[in-house]
Amino acid sequence: MSLEGADDSAKLHELCKLVYKEQAVWFLNAFWNDFGEKEAETIWKFVESAATIDNAKAEGNALDEMEAHRFLEKADEAHT
Repeated sequence: MSLEGADDSAKLHELCKLVYKEQAVWFLNAFWNDFGEKEAETIWKFVESAATIDNAKAEGNALDEMEAHRFLEKADEAHT
């Protein structure tokens, strides 16, 4: 899947507009040979977690600050 945009910043903004599932598919396709195949299950768990936490559910594309804190706590990655 190619992204619209004149430069990397514009392409990143387009990627961030995609829902979590589409972001994950793009990421896994881009990095499959590097580590995507090995980490695919983890990425899908992150997608499910984000969709559960986000008030927009599966149609969401970004977590607000409090939702991001909850996501990191659930992923056991919170650093305080």
